[in-house]
Amino acid sequence: MPGLPADSRYAAKIAEFGIGLRTLKRWIAEFRAHGEAGPAPRKGPARTRRVAADDRWAETALEVMVEHTGESKPSQTMVIERTRARVIARHGPDVVPKPSRASAFRLLAELERRHPLFRLSAKRARDIADRPNGAYGKLRPTRPG
Repeated sequence: MPGLPADSRYAAKIAEFGIGLRTLKRWIAEFRAHGEAGPAPRKGPARTRRVAADDRWAETALEVMVEHTGESKPSQTMVIERTRARVIARHGPDVVPKPSRASAFRLLAELERRHPLFRLSAKRARDIADRPNGAYGKLRPTRPG
């Protein structure tokens, strides 16, 4: 088989495994990068997809989200626009790359896991923010009886 062109070898493996061309090429790339362990299934959670955005933009967006904890629920578009304006004011225009509109919404969805603001009620968000960091009251062991 080594004497055959790559396309015919790819076609044979696709037919043998019943997979797509893209899957086969991904396996080959993983094999070349990591050896025999490359194409092996990974244990644990699936690969996480982190939105490719500048960390300064993400930190500023989270800061804007936290500021709205005690207020009514803001729209995601408003948070994106305030973040953009604040990043320009702090770092100057065209210093921090602005994510695309879709990436900005995906980034807010990621930040939502750290600081819930958009999906849940504003009252619930305020209640969560007002909780004490420690345990409630004086928790002591009690005697049975």
